[in-house]
Amino acid sequence: MRSQRMLNRSSKIWSFLAAWRSLFDRFDEDRSGYISLDEFSNALTEFGYHLSPSFVAFLFKTYDKSKGGGNMSFDLFVQSCISLKKMTDIFKGYDKDRDGYIMLSFEEFLTVQREFNELVNMTPEDLEAWLGEESSQSGRQIIEILKKNPKKDPEAYEEEDIAHMRKVVAYCKRHLAQEERAKQDPESKSAKSLKNWGHDPQKT
Repeated sequence: MRSQRMLNRSSKIWSFLAAWRSLFDRFDEDRSGYISLDEFSNALTEFGYHLSPSFVAFLFKTYDKSKGGGNMSFDLFVQSCISLKKMTDIFKGYDKDRDGYIMLSFEEFLTVQREFNELVNMTPEDLEAWLGEESSQSGRQIIEILKKNPKKDPEAYEEEDIAHMRKVVAYCKRHLAQEERAKQDPESKSAKSLKNWGHDPQKT
């Protein structure tokens, strides 16, 4: 009985992979064995996504592990599509009226989470130690977000978390123009300000 279950499970896995391989080969128009940016864009359009070219390029770069070579392998193509579908389902949970917006667009929703987790490079413990007795509402909220979702699971974020993550990303991006000075002088106003928002320029 156990052997039969394992056989059935293996059969389902092979069927799953075969279906994805068929899709991959279909969009690999030049038969290179990789998916290019244009081919990836065509695939997303056929899947029903209407995303801006710049955002498609952002997604592609996220999963293109060829160091700028512009090639996405089969496994990363599958990973990117499954991840995008999962995030779409999460977004729909927030988007009660199905108009494509919550407090931000679908593209922003996907981008903000990734950028937040890249920019906030301090652990909640580091940030708590840095803030000390300082009453930084933003910093405290960042700590709360990090602590309640240490695995950075997109499904675990609440809408108010996403809203604050958006503020954090905007703030850090705005102040990163001064990052070189912040790197050279950890006591600079720029460095201290960024650390209040979870970004330690000395770590980058």
